[in-house]
Amino acid sequence: MKFEEAYHSQKDVNLPLYEITNIFVNEPNIFETQYRHFLFCPECQQAKLSYRNADTPYLSAYPKAQHDLDCTLAQDTVNQAQALRIINDYNNNLEVRQEIHRQMDSIMRILLAENNALPVRENMVQQHNNVNQRHENPNAQQNNHNRLPRKRIDLMLKDTDYDVYKIFYGNVILRWKEAHSPYHYNKILLYTINTHEFKCQIKVTDKVYAYLSRELKDTNNTQCKIVFIGKLKKGKKIASNNCGFAILLNSQLIKIIK
Repeated sequence: MKFEEAYHSQKDVNLPLYEITNIFVNEPNIFETQYRHFLFCPECQQAKLSYRNADTPYLSAYPKAQHDLDCTLAQDTVNQAQALRIINDYNNNLEVRQEIHRQMDSIMRILLAENNALPVRENMVQQHNNVNQRHENPNAQQNNHNRLPRKRIDLMLKDTDYDVYKIFYGNVILRWKEAHSPYHYNKILLYTINTHEFKCQIKVTDKVYAYLSRELKDTNNTQCKIVFIGKLKKGKKIASNNCGFAILLNSQLIKIIK
């Protein structure tokens, strides 16, 4: 699989792909000596990653790299038929809800560990303790859930990122656009932090809006970390090919931290 961020073992921080790419392109000597051999899975910090300088750069695990048992990034992704069943079962299946939120929370922890927003080692202590307990318990089992595909919304989007259910996430500027009539949606607009490039419009129905957290409703024109689940579509009225819109199906399928 392809990774869009990595844990830097010397800096003890998660780095988004665009920061690693910037070092690779502009400071190759520093990349070779201070980055190439210190990149690991951003979640479990165990599997060593390699930077791939392709047309669209990415990170991948070495062939024999091993993740922790509970690392969601070690799990296979579901296909779209399975993803649709998961979304449809969300309200009526407690196990499905718990697994979705486990995956969303795991991604939010990765975002919090970027740029020292939260020390990675401290953040992972409980996760590693849980893994150690399973190693000590002969009856313990690996979490066998397959995960929803994921995509950073603050990176370049590809055709394969549209018309499929994914967990989208990233560091963004969030703005609200209120509906001006009963026939329109309230909308969450997401922009990149550095370039203020428009990336995504999340349409929110009145029914879903009523159950959103006060924190989210009060967040406007603010930098935040976001995780949400949806199906991104290309808008006919949007000129750029590097953005889209999604409809928020449930108030619990979006999380932000300012």
